[in-house]
Amino acid sequence: MTASPALNETRLPPAIQRRVAATQARIDARQATKTDPTPPAAETPPAVPPTETPPAPTAPAPVAPPVDARESDAAYWKQRWNTTDGILKAQARAHAEEMQRISGQIANLQSQLTEARSRPASADTIDVSRFFTPEQVDKYGEDQCRETVRIALAAAQAEVQRVVDTQVKPLAEARAQDRADEVKRRDQQLRDQVTELVPDWEHIEATDPGWFAFLTEDHPATGGPRQELLTHHVTRRNAKGIAQLFNEYRQSLVPPAAPIPPAPPAPPVTPHGSGAVDSVPPVTIPVAAGGVPSNAEVRAFYKRAALGQVSDQERVNFEARAKLRTGR
Repeated sequence: MTASPALNETRLPPAIQRRVAATQARIDARQATKTDPTPPAAETPPAVPPTETPPAPTAPAPVAPPVDARESDAAYWKQRWNTTDGILKAQARAHAEEMQRISGQIANLQSQLTEARSRPASADTIDVSRFFTPEQVDKYGEDQCRETVRIALAAAQAEVQRVVDTQVKPLAEARAQDRADEVKRRDQQLRDQVTELVPDWEHIEATDPGWFAFLTEDHPATGGPRQELLTHHVTRRNAKGIAQLFNEYRQSLVPPAAPIPPAPPAPPVTPHGSGAVDSVPPVTIPVAAGGVPSNAEVRAFYKRAALGQVSDQERVNFEARAKLRTGR
C-alpha cells in the first residue's frame, strides 16, 4: 500500500522537501539535455577583419663611391711621385745638414778640450779664493789649498776626457760614417744613372786613351777644357751632362762620309796563247764584316758584354769593326 501525497507531505520537513525539489529539478534538466539531439549552437565571435601587414622597408641599394678619373692617368701618378720624391729629398738634405751641424759642434768641443789639455793649470795661476774661504786658507795654508785645487782639476779633466772617449767620440765616428755612407750612396746613384744613358762609359774610361785626349781639348760652348766641364757635372751630379760629353766623344770618332768613288773601268782582255803576259791578280784588302758600328750597336754590345752574353769570336769581330771608327 503506497503512501498518499498527503501523508508524504505531512511526514517530510520543509527543508528536506525543498532540497528534494531542487534535486529533482536538476535531474529533470539533465534528462532533458540528454534527450535533445541538437546541442545548442555556440555563439561564434564576430569575424575580425585580418589586419594588413605593412610591407617590410627595403634597404637602399649601396651607392658606389665616385671614381676619381685621375686614378687611371699616368701623368697624375707621375706628378704625385715627383712630389713625394721631392719631399723625401728635402728631408734627407735637412737631416744631413743637422748631422753636419752636430758634428761641427762636437769637433769644436774636442778642439777646446785638446787646447785645455795642452795648457795644464799651474799651481801658481790657481786662484784659491774661488774654492776656499779665507778661514780655510788660513787654516790649511795657501800652498796646500792651491795644490789640492790642482789635483782636483786634474782629476776632473781626466773624467771629462773619459766621458768624451766613451760617449762623444763614438757619436762623432758614427756621424762621420753616416756621411761617408751617404756620399757612397749618391756616387753609386750617379754611376747607375750614367750607365743607363751610356752603357759602355766605364769601358771607354778604362781602355780608350782617346777619351782623355778628348778631355784636354777646349769645349766650343765654354771655351775651356772639357775636363773642367766634366768635373763641373760630376760635382753637381749631373748625369745628363756627363752622358752628353761621352756622346760628343763618340761623334768625334765617326769619320766623315767619304765620297763614293767612280766605278773602276773594265779590265782589258788578255789574249790567250804563248805570247800572253801573265796577269797579276789584284790585291784585295780584307774589310771587317758589318762595317763601322753605330752608336746604338756599341751600346748594345757593351751592355751584352757586361752581362756575359758575348762570345770570344764575336768580341774579336766587334773590336775589328770598332777600329774602323778611329781609323786605327
